[in-house]
Amino acid sequence: MEDPKAGERWGWKWIFGSASVGAAAAPSATVAAIHSLGFGSVGILTKSTAAGMMSAEALGSGGMVAAGSMVAKLQSIGAAGLGLGGTITTACSGALLVGSTVCGCHWAYDWVQRKRMPKQTQEISQGQP
Repeated sequence: MEDPKAGERWGWKWIFGSASVGAAAAPSATVAAIHSLGFGSVGILTKSTAAGMMSAEALGSGGMVAAGSMVAKLQSIGAAGLGLGGTITTACSGALLVGSTVCGCHWAYDWVQRKRMPKQTQEISQGQP
């Protein structure tokens, strides 16, 4: 007879494995997304989304981009990277996002499989006579 806990162990391996992949990929993906907006290591690229954001920020605050604003923070990340705190934060967020998504998919798959099983098979797999 098949081990009833085998599916659970398989599921946890996938959840922790996917969370590890999410933690590893999230910092690089975040920096790549910021670069794709136009916040580069040499400054803001002309005619990019970043240039439009900088222009709107400057118009809204009297001709200057305020220190600590979203544009200033994104430019800092684009130029120097996330830093230790940002890397840890995005890695944890990536692990949580990907791991919880896989966990939800695994739970839904198990739920559907249990609904498809006839009642007698469920009783046998749960150890009931």
